[in-house]
Amino acid sequence: MPKPILRRGGLLKRATLKNSKIVRSNKMIRSFCLSIFLAVIFSNTLGALNEPVFVRERIVNEAFAYLDTPYLYGGTDSRGVDCSGLVFTVFKKAAAKILPRRVSDLYYQGEEIEDVLLPGDLLFFDTTGGPSHVGIYIGEQRFIHSASAGKKTGVIISSLAERYYSARMLGARRLVHLNFPEITLLLNGREQEKTDALLLAPGLPVNFILSKGSGLILFKAYKDDQEYFSRLVRLANEDDFSILWFTPSAGRWTIRAEDQSGMVLAVFNFKAGRKG
Repeated sequence: MPKPILRRGGLLKRATLKNSKIVRSNKMIRSFCLSIFLAVIFSNTLGALNEPVFVRERIVNEAFAYLDTPYLYGGTDSRGVDCSGLVFTVFKKAAAKILPRRVSDLYYQGEEIEDVLLPGDLLFFDTTGGPSHVGIYIGEQRFIHSASAGKKTGVIISSLAERYYSARMLGARRLVHLNFPEITLLLNGREQEKTDALLLAPGLPVNFILSKGSGLILFKAYKDDQEYFSRLVRLANEDDFSILWFTPSAGRWTIRAEDQSGMVLAVFNFKAGRKG
């Protein structure tokens, strides 16, 4: 099974995690600060996407509420959770989704991810044979999970860069999409064209995820060969991503991503219209 690109989709900044010892000393302060922090990060990252509540934000926020909860086999509440119990409880509360309780069953839920990881995606590991451990991705190669063994047990934050987890990772699944259809543009200079395969309903908002690039990126949308709008975004590094959205009306559309010199990094063509 191809492994996803683990470096993509950074949301939660390392500075927050570096101060985890201080934050853990006061859960009320941690919860308050985290809520403000997530609101700022998601607002900056999603740009013009101004829906009042995001499912992914709720998932990450809810998962952080269980940080330091003891490990308890079969547990699903604040008294203790196991790895799948954490996922079950978080998705039930934050996304109104009832998921299987066994990791082996969870592994076959949702969509397999082979490129860009986003916060809220599920990561699966082979720790005892087959899919046997699961965590929730929070960005920048980090995930939150309930560990049953190791230097620290219970709900903790770990890194995919750790040898133990990188060697045992089986893959990732996506159970929650953003509010609208998602199209990922990898900024590697290769044209991504699905004109005949992709027919979108006019009036349906579409998310475009810009990934695998850095610096200032000019996002341009053309309708029937005429420029419709453009927007400038900044990617801090190749671990960063940005999400833009708009609502295409009926017609032929071309999306272009260019760097500061005008070099085309990605092109995506699609049609908006009714079938038949």
